[in-house]
Amino acid sequence: GNLVTEEEVVNVLVGIFLNPSYTIPLMGCFRAIARNFVDKAVALLCFVPNLRSNTVDDDAMEVDSDIVLDDVANFVEYHAEQGRGLDLHEHVCLAFCRALEMSSFSLSSVLSYFKFAPAPFERFSGKQVMVEPHGLRVARISYRFLLLKPEIFSKLWDWSCFLELQPCKSDLIWCRGQILRVVLKSGSRANESLNIEAQEASACLLRSTDFDQEICLNSLRFNYHPVGSPKGNGLQPPFRSKRLTTRDDISASYTFILTSAVKKSYERMDDQIDGRTLEGGYVCTDRPGEFRWQPGSLTQAVQNGFWIVFEDINKAPSDVHSILLPLLEGADSFKTGHGEVIKVAESFRMFSTIAVSEFDSFESAGQDALSVLWRRIIIQPPENKDLQEIVKARYPDLGLHAGKLIETFERVNSISMFQIVGFHPECFSVYCLGRFSLRDLLKWCKRITGLGFCFDGSLSEEQCNYIYTEAVDVFAAFPALFDNRLSIMKEIGNIWKTRVSAAETLYPLDKPIYQDSATGLKIGRVFLPYKKEPLHERVIPFVAIRSSLFVLERIACSVKHNEPVLLVGETGTGKTTLVQNLALRLGQKLTVLNMSQQSDVADLLGGFKPVDEQFVYSNLCREFMALFARTFSKKKNKTIRGYLEKFLCNKNWEKLLRGIQQGVEKAQQHISIEQINIE
Repeated sequence: GNLVTEEEVVNVLVGIFLNPSYTIPLMGCFRAIARNFVDKAVALLCFVPNLRSNTVDDDAMEVDSDIVLDDVANFVEYHAEQGRGLDLHEHVCLAFCRALEMSSFSLSSVLSYFKFAPAPFERFSGKQVMVEPHGLRVARISYRFLLLKPEIFSKLWDWSCFLELQPCKSDLIWCRGQILRVVLKSGSRANESLNIEAQEASACLLRSTDFDQEICLNSLRFNYHPVGSPKGNGLQPPFRSKRLTTRDDISASYTFILTSAVKKSYERMDDQIDGRTLEGGYVCTDRPGEFRWQPGSLTQAVQNGFWIVFEDINKAPSDVHSILLPLLEGADSFKTGHGEVIKVAESFRMFSTIAVSEFDSFESAGQDALSVLWRRIIIQPPENKDLQEIVKARYPDLGLHAGKLIETFERVNSISMFQIVGFHPECFSVYCLGRFSLRDLLKWCKRITGLGFCFDGSLSEEQCNYIYTEAVDVFAAFPALFDNRLSIMKEIGNIWKTRVSAAETLYPLDKPIYQDSATGLKIGRVFLPYKKEPLHERVIPFVAIRSSLFVLERIACSVKHNEPVLLVGETGTGKTTLVQNLALRLGQKLTVLNMSQQSDVADLLGGFKPVDEQFVYSNLCREFMALFARTFSKKKNKTIRGYLEKFLCNKNWEKLLRGIQQGVEKAQQHISIEQINIE
């Protein structure tokens, strides 16, 4: 008796579904029947006599009634009784906007509503009294519809009222400008005519982003399904037939289910990535002259419902943008490079990233023709408190000293930026403009924990010296100028109370120990085990000068912690030689590649290349001659050797191979006779 049908659930909850405060939670809990809510709401709204105006006095209208409306059970009935048809219409538009944001398959139902309802900006078209905050929300809702489906909503309504609109507040001016930019397809230059200063325009963008992120964050919150947690949440009863549905069914249809089963694909964009890489192309098969179609990463993601992330989307060439455009506009199908049209899977999602450099603004990043189609979420760098929490969570042993570690990190960033651009480090956000990132901080913490000390209480002088040494390696080894390195070293030394003399010279006075042992190589404070027993007779003589030993110690420390190393220096200063010497000492195989503008990906990954026949046959003949001489007498077989050399000189490969084959057969017979004689 505790089973209910989908229809019963929709009939009970549709009244509060239209309340924008509850649209997203209900969409998240009942995603499998979300479209039913929209259809039912449209069926009820068609009976509202007037959605174009309010019949009550304007003085009685409340500018922001969301808090009061939270307790209203039937949203449609309440507004109809109050004579607030236009207010109801605007709330419905916001609810439908959020519903469309979370489930694109409800588009047809939303469009059916606007067959009898006016545009979301009816307040601007008619003679309704516009209160500024109320009008701003109307403009933002209209702008959100444009961003969701610009090709549909830009033609569905008459947007000319925004040309005549003369708002006073900067937020509404900015929003009006963005709407006209999309409708008129005027590009980013249209913002120059808004009469808003750049700083104020940036603030408007951030406030608009906050309004947009409210949908995104709530979407993630109500669609998040943690691994191993119970699926029931008490909000949804089980269903009985007219199709019997369970909570498992609804959980399985979520868009944003954060589990390990979600397939992901990553594409790092640069000028080498083209449309063929994403769409696919024809590749050779094992049979000569035969080709088959190999779908690209984007085609596979669209077809199989994977998620795909485009890193550095701003670096992608124009043909990639043209391929992504239909998907960004919400197309239900995708046309591949060889003409096949495939259906876009419902679980397919696209993400992209843009890395903002130290001197770029968040507003200027990613401003291109397609930027309006992406939902932009600005990710701010962590603050001091956040960094401490990250360090404590990642390295619990360093929890007591997290504050001091972050202080060092911030001071080093301040000094490094002062050295680069020359401004006072206190004038700007240190982390936003810092030379060093969170990766460098975590790298330093990893090295500290690798020292093997106990960090439960106060630090000894020896521990501080070791921490100082690791900080110098991570933060002070990069600056090219001697004075810049010393200034960073002095600042680190002041924080960790090390000896003043340690920060006054680039290299300490004592040379690091460089010694072989039975199990490994000792280089200063670093011990590296042998990969295999090294051949000491092959080791290149190494002159143990102070500067080379300290550089070698830093290289060895990076090798120990699996950190990639970039050696910077003039030609002939021993960059490659140091690595070669270290590899020989450890018995580690080393490959040296000289990179240039002519270097190809095939040099790293491998590939088929044309080979000169003579090069192959000459090496083969040379090896055969050497083996033949070990088995048979050179004098007695001078004739055979002469024939082979003649065939090689005349490039008669067929006779050469036949002669080599006969020689191999003769050798096998000779070995067989010797074995019989021995027995």
